[in-house]
Amino acid sequence: MILSISTPYCKHASTRKATMLTWAGRRLPIMLPLSERVKYAIEHAPGNLTPTSVAVKIGCSREAILQWISGETKNIKNEYLFAFADLTGFEARWIATGEGPERTDAHVAAVLKAMQDMPEYRRADLAKISSAMAAPDTDQLAS
Repeated sequence: MILSISTPYCKHASTRKATMLTWAGRRLPIMLPLSERVKYAIEHAPGNLTPTSVAVKIGCSREAILQWISGETKNIKNEYLFAFADLTGFEARWIATGEGPERTDAHVAAVLKAMQDMPEYRRADLAKISSAMAAPDTDQLAS
């Protein structure tokens, strides 16, 4: 078969994790709609979140959260989107558009936080050090 579409499920049978398109032997993800990304973020965030608890924690109505989940809402207001992203640990860009990584690596997030808290001259130094560390190790390549 050249083309097939499959929908793997998470441990919760009603939750679709991602839809995959198989074409010429390659599995390609099909972008989930906003409502599915919101449901996924709520179900996979730490702290056993519910629509009611999300609404209370980010300062919007429970009905608004239920509209996000049902698909009635096509766009989330930025103030709620960023609060929702902070609460769930998922990237705001991924929640809103389905593009980019679902989450930022914890180490990357820690470095970004540290950089935000340091003076500009130190950020420049850290950027130079990071660039040097990211470069291939020529000593190991030779051996």
